[in-house]
Amino acid sequence: MDYEIIAGRYTKEGTMAAAVEMLNTDHKDMIHDAQYDFYGRYLATCSSDGAIKIFELCGGGQAFLAELVEHSGPVWSVAWGYPKFGCTLASCGYDGKVFVWQEKGKGSFERMYTYSGHKSSVNGISWAPSGHGAAMLACCSSDSSISVHTYQTHGAWEVALIPNAHHIGCNCVAWEPVTVNERQRLVTGGADNMLKVWVKGAGGWEHETNVVPTGLKEYPEWVRDVAFCPSPVAATSKLACCSGHNVYIWQRKDLSDNKSQWNLLTTLRIPDLAWRLSWSEHESLLAVTAANNNTYIYKNVSLADPADWQQISVHPLNQPFQ
Repeated sequence: MDYEIIAGRYTKEGTMAAAVEMLNTDHKDMIHDAQYDFYGRYLATCSSDGAIKIFELCGGGQAFLAELVEHSGPVWSVAWGYPKFGCTLASCGYDGKVFVWQEKGKGSFERMYTYSGHKSSVNGISWAPSGHGAAMLACCSSDSSISVHTYQTHGAWEVALIPNAHHIGCNCVAWEPVTVNERQRLVTGGADNMLKVWVKGAGGWEHETNVVPTGLKEYPEWVRDVAFCPSPVAATSKLACCSGHNVYIWQRKDLSDNKSQWNLLTTLRIPDLAWRLSWSEHESLLAVTAANNNTYIYKNVSLADPADWQQISVHPLNQPFQ
């Protein structure tokens, strides 16, 4: 069986601007993640075969650059760091390990950091916005904890733990974009059907609030993914999370007020279990990948109404973008 990916670029109107032909990765098992670097020059993929593969995209094609095989089980997620900290790639997997890789030369990536402190699978990773001034990586694990790793000097990393963040296990983690008050915030989703917000205080990381629809004590199923809109405007922060067949879009206004509340803008119903979420850079598009291997593209069709979202297209995995 071939394990392939399809990549494409959208305009802000939601139409396909360019497509990259289907890429046969030569992975031997299911692909769990595929991420571009900051410049769209490199593409990293990871798989249940325990391998990470890196490709260079140029001239409408792609070239294989490197294969990283130090995880001892399925690799769930990869994440590129911000270029101001060098060309770095983080990875996490079922083996409970977190690796940070650094490019040392064209096609040569070396492991610069290893963390083995989690007691179970590490399910998600997320780099902090570069505006926080240091390279920081958040990781979430089935052992119920979150770890935040901050690069110091000369290869040293400082680790802060949030124990018992989700009592059954943590599935996903995301950083809030840098806001007007520059406070550091994380949002995590768990197998306890909860979405939680954490803020960095003087004494460390603190639980700030739960984000749950009015009238509910928890979400209907596991919260499988969470993603912040990358470009907050008008002092507004926006995030999406998915649980079961639903995608919830939340908004928080007046970011100068640390006590401002999250308000539910809308709930999108997906034909199958929603697994992964990805925002466009211009805020108006949200891609939802479901268990039926389809990707659903939603658009905020009215800028005057941030709650007005409509599905504009659907793309089966086994068909190229048109």
